[in-house]
Amino acid sequence: MTISERIDGANRRAADILTKAQLMWVDVVPARDFIPGFTENLILFAGPPLDPRHALKPVRIAIGGAAVQEGLAKTVEEAWEMVLRGEVLLAAALDHKCAGGGLGPVTASTPVLVVEDAVTHARGCCTIYEGSEAELLRWGFYTPAVARRLAWFRDELGPVLGKMVQAMGGLNIRNILARATGMGDENHYRNAASNALTMFQVFPALIELPLEHEVRKRVSRFLAGYERFFLHLLMAGAVAVTEAVKGIEYCTLMIAIGGNGDEFGMKFGDTGDRWFRAAAPKLKGVYLNPQWTDDDMCPFIGDSCMVEAYGLGGLAAAAGAAVVRMTGGNFREALQRTEEARQVCVASHDWAPIPWLDFQGPPCGIDMRKVVATGIAPIVHGGMAHVNGGQGGGGCCRLPMDCFTQGLRAFAAKHGL
Repeated sequence: MTISERIDGANRRAADILTKAQLMWVDVVPARDFIPGFTENLILFAGPPLDPRHALKPVRIAIGGAAVQEGLAKTVEEAWEMVLRGEVLLAAALDHKCAGGGLGPVTASTPVLVVEDAVTHARGCCTIYEGSEAELLRWGFYTPAVARRLAWFRDELGPVLGKMVQAMGGLNIRNILARATGMGDENHYRNAASNALTMFQVFPALIELPLEHEVRKRVSRFLAGYERFFLHLLMAGAVAVTEAVKGIEYCTLMIAIGGNGDEFGMKFGDTGDRWFRAAAPKLKGVYLNPQWTDDDMCPFIGDSCMVEAYGLGGLAAAAGAAVVRMTGGNFREALQRTEEARQVCVASHDWAPIPWLDFQGPPCGIDMRKVVATGIAPIVHGGMAHVNGGQGGGGCCRLPMDCFTQGLRAFAAKHGL
């Protein structure tokens, strides 16, 4: 069997996992109960491993705030000094079957959404969507109001959501995506339809739970108050399904992507947990404040582009043309983003048809060989972090080509090519 035949066979196996996954939201638990060996002084964050000396201001505040929230320090400043001394440990969330939303801090007690692929039984997790307020930990703020909100997540919201989804017997994420893709969601920067479909299913279960009236009211207001709760379920699902692909010998498909504000990193199937890194790119798009400029925005931060690793987001731009306008594009560009991605992918999610593409599904399974051979780096969507904290806007960027070339060279070296 030739090397090409081995690669094609491995990629078919991986594509089969991606396209046939039945993602189910099954639980909400503290991170320590999902991630083995989660020590009390460990904090996970978005993107590849980070040299703390290169951390941007919002990242320092988010990690420091998470340490204070966990009781590891009294102030954000003290917490960061502990990080620099190695007393508070940092690790990439994606190295622990976890995705970090926004800046992504996860501590031992942080409640996480657990999603399982019912076919392979691989699992992944993600933080609960924190909200759309101006000041949030996930965007680099730690205030008394943020601390109270996170304590409520830990003590009340997380446990109630866990009981609710267990009472439902789980929530099928794939079924929701199959409908929402034809309703205008690309499911990274726009989740309006998928979120509404989720709420239609969870509210009856929430109503039936034996809860105090005020507890039910607080949880109901939270779930009904935002249209992006679903995004974090999908991120957890993307981690689960790519975990099932990780380690397939000869597989050249991308299985992980994320940025930490300093570097952007990728992983590929055959090379498993090894990161390939490049300078983090900046998203281009629309700013929330028209007076802001590119200099006010941080380079790429977050693991939400795991959605693209699964085959949605920028790869499904044609499904969510309205949101492409919010990333600075138009309908023609939306179609182009999806068709470009199709040239470097090995399969498509045909169970999620896009009506205006003659019911084709979005492409999935980004192959580093095809990216390098064609010179087409797919476009991903995402939110921009402001240099002083908060969300700066929304936009898009091409994935760094250097990560793909590094991955291909490492693959070649591993197999003596």
